[in-house]
Amino acid sequence: MHDHDTYRQVEERFFVPQTTTSIISMPDCGSRSHNLRSLLEMCNCSVHLHMIGTPGDFLAVIGQRYAPRFLFIVGHGTPDGLWFGNYGAGIDTSMLVDECLPPEMIGQHLCLPDCNVIGDYCHSGTDRMMRAFKQSPVRSYLGFAYAPSAELNLFLVNFIFRVANRGMAQPVAISEAIHATDHKELEESYRFHENRVEPTSAGDVATRAAPEK
Repeated sequence: MHDHDTYRQVEERFFVPQTTTSIISMPDCGSRSHNLRSLLEMCNCSVHLHMIGTPGDFLAVIGQRYAPRFLFIVGHGTPDGLWFGNYGAGIDTSMLVDECLPPEMIGQHLCLPDCNVIGDYCHSGTDRMMRAFKQSPVRSYLGFAYAPSAELNLFLVNFIFRVANRGMAQPVAISEAIHATDHKELEESYRFHENRVEPTSAGDVATRAAPEK
């Protein structure tokens, strides 16, 4: 199995390397996803947009063996999981419970080795969702307790800029992005866990092992 230490997508080998990033755009979230994509591209990210139609589409994306450095899940959520809505006959919805994909089902299908995943949807930081990502091959997961807002995109772009362009450790980048965007309510809302610490610039080595929140 490859990770970013041995396998790099072509944009990462450019003369001016670009940060490989994907967005999973869930049903009814096209506008939010396109807005986020534009902001990320301003931060020198190469962005691939996955427009999800069915639960099977979503499971196929999170089951990939080759993953970008960052992946955003832009959608709607409930305490029971990631919301998909109602489907007609012929669409496999056997994995849904009350129109939602439970965290445990997400955990069963997760691969995305060495990928940093961000949950941009309500209840993305529940204990069940955090547990699903902790037990997966992803490098890290950032989730939130409250409903996403327009201001959250500004925080996310500030966060990505600090990690990808400034080489900051993710816990440090989260704290600085909250301060930079005056988004103090995020101090109580966000949940973060690293399965494997992201390499950072030499000046940040001492802060890389900051405890999870």
